[in-house]
Amino acid sequence: MPIFDPVYGELLSAREVADMTGLTIVQLRNWRIPARLDRAPFGYLQVGAAPYYRKAVVDGWNERNGGTNVKYVPAGIDSEFPVNATLEQDVEKRKRLAMLSTITTANQYFRWGSTLGDILQEKYGFGIREHSRRLYGMWKGISVEDAQALDHVTRGQMTKNLEQYYVGSTLATRRMWADTQGWDITDAEIVSLPVGDIPPLKEGK
Repeated sequence: MPIFDPVYGELLSAREVADMTGLTIVQLRNWRIPARLDRAPFGYLQVGAAPYYRKAVVDGWNERNGGTNVKYVPAGIDSEFPVNATLEQDVEKRKRLAMLSTITTANQYFRWGSTLGDILQEKYGFGIREHSRRLYGMWKGISVEDAQALDHVTRGQMTKNLEQYYVGSTLATRRMWADTQGWDITDAEIVSLPVGDIPPLKEGK
């Protein structure tokens, strides 16, 4: 999720830029070396030890370049492990699934949950409290309607079963994010994405 600076606008981490463009973390790091800045596709903002990129610039670069072309070159054993040929051709859905994969056990509650709560409040009239109930509903494997009838539960109560909570709430956050964006993403596609560590490590670890 971009952070905002009044001067530079929305800012993206190197990981977010990599997910959006197809460039690698290593490429971005190499382009931040002073001797190689002239080869970089766009500049960056140094905030303490962390580099950030202006989202407007990255979006503009993507529009002009279409991101990095992805070409799979199979060899030998690769044929035993076929890829999803339909999804391979659907560039837009691939981007959306790649974005959803950035919602992990490490960030779904604090980073994505609060942001999603604001969107839900604006679009549907319910916020983070209702979001927590829906997460709880998916965690318990009950319907959204039943979850809405539950009293608010704390995160501490939900984490009595770490795997159920972290996996369930991560999948729920992805589901609700896709729905608020109007994306045609199936539950099976959401479940197919890796969810992260249980219990989660800090982001970047």
